[in-house]
Amino acid sequence: MCNSTTMDSVHLEHHLNAIFKHAEDFTIETLQGPQCNILIAYFDTLADKKKLHRYVMEALMPVVAEQQNIAISSTLHFKIIQKVDNLQELLLTGSCLIQIEGEHPIYAVDVSIESPRTVEEPENEKVIQGSHEGFVEELRRNVYLIRKTLKTKDLVVKYMKIGDDVQSELCFIYMPQRAEQQVIEEMEQRILNATTSGLRSIGDLEQLIEDSPRSPFPQMLNTERVDRVIALLKQGKVIIFVEGSPACLIAPVHFNDFMRASDDYNSRWMSSMFISGLRWLSIIVAIFLPAFYIAVVAFHFEVLPDELVMPIKTSINEIPFPPLIEAFIMELTIELIREAGLRLPARIGATVSIVGGLVIGDAIVKAGLISTTMIIVVAITAIAAFCIPTHEMSETVRLLRFPFMLLAACLGFVGMSFGIILIWGHLCKLESFGSPYFMIITFEDVKKQVQAFLFGKADPSPRQTKWQRIQQQISAKGWNFLGRKKR
Repeated sequence: MCNSTTMDSVHLEHHLNAIFKHAEDFTIETLQGPQCNILIAYFDTLADKKKLHRYVMEALMPVVAEQQNIAISSTLHFKIIQKVDNLQELLLTGSCLIQIEGEHPIYAVDVSIESPRTVEEPENEKVIQGSHEGFVEELRRNVYLIRKTLKTKDLVVKYMKIGDDVQSELCFIYMPQRAEQQVIEEMEQRILNATTSGLRSIGDLEQLIEDSPRSPFPQMLNTERVDRVIALLKQGKVIIFVEGSPACLIAPVHFNDFMRASDDYNSRWMSSMFISGLRWLSIIVAIFLPAFYIAVVAFHFEVLPDELVMPIKTSINEIPFPPLIEAFIMELTIELIREAGLRLPARIGATVSIVGGLVIGDAIVKAGLISTTMIIVVAITAIAAFCIPTHEMSETVRLLRFPFMLLAACLGFVGMSFGIILIWGHLCKLESFGSPYFMIITFEDVKKQVQAFLFGKADPSPRQTKWQRIQQQISAKGWNFLGRKKR
């Protein structure tokens, strides 16, 4: 490592020109004075011209005129660079380098362009109740949003860097009293051992550090909501931010974490349990309903009630394709319509959805290519898939639908059972940073639900005795049994 004090302004200029010889937006200026010159280096595409003129040029004028020393300039907020290896990083982050001719210290002043995006609600995580704040692309502003809401001294914030050619800044956030130290050490070790030229997005980091990259199930939760991150921090999770991405990664996670929405934290426990039950029903319907229909029509027609046999048989009699081809045509059509609705502008996307749902669906039934029963099955399946609150798990469910359709077409219920055994075994084996992935419900979850039913939604304090907790709940709910007895 070379020390900055060993390099004068001439060598510094040659050194920077050699590093950025292909960068035409790199600028080196020289302020000439009566007895000394001052070298200023910056990127004109990264530096704010107003900041550069106000905080650098105007502050250096007394120095050029030999009226004031740079070290005692009150308007110039600088830091002295200790190592030459930091020059490139400082310039690429919007800093301006300053060196006075005849002196060895190199000074850095932050003149980066600030273009913060306003805090808005994430488009893919809408809620009815609760906060409407979402993260932005600026790393330190995301940390500010968390600290603004979670006002506690027991919050650890660590910064790391990853990437060989292009380094990306990461940020770890966790509560040490609630998070497991082994998980934190394992995550840090995986990031340090990861080899990559540079991160394109937060998804690249997820694939580098997750336990099983080839698994179809996501092993880290992705969210842009501030309130959801706060709730998960209190549960002992570790949060990872990447500079330039509004989303964050959360680990370790369980399968049940992907079935929870932000509204669950703001709803009454009975409503929350009912909606959660609907989501679990929707994931079963989204995976198995098309396969179940194919198995019934192809192999197990006897399981249908007598009242349904004739209507279904009539609807599929004139169809030229087997049930598997029918299902594949409709499922792929739904996926194409969904993808087109996402990529097109909002107004055109709504039109495409209407055209795809009404015109194509009605025309394909009238043409006799697809049965009306298959249309109903595919529509229910699509609606069920949209009920899953997390995008990653929704994609996994839509992907698993197709192999189950193939198994049902080949072996009927036997093939579906074989597929369920494989998926179940894979989920039981899967881990998220050493934590069992398919731990759907634990004793603590049951205990919390019982406490919510008996004492209200808030968790009782562990320092209170049972009688004190009961007295507290009686007072909070306004129950006065003693007063009634006296009457």
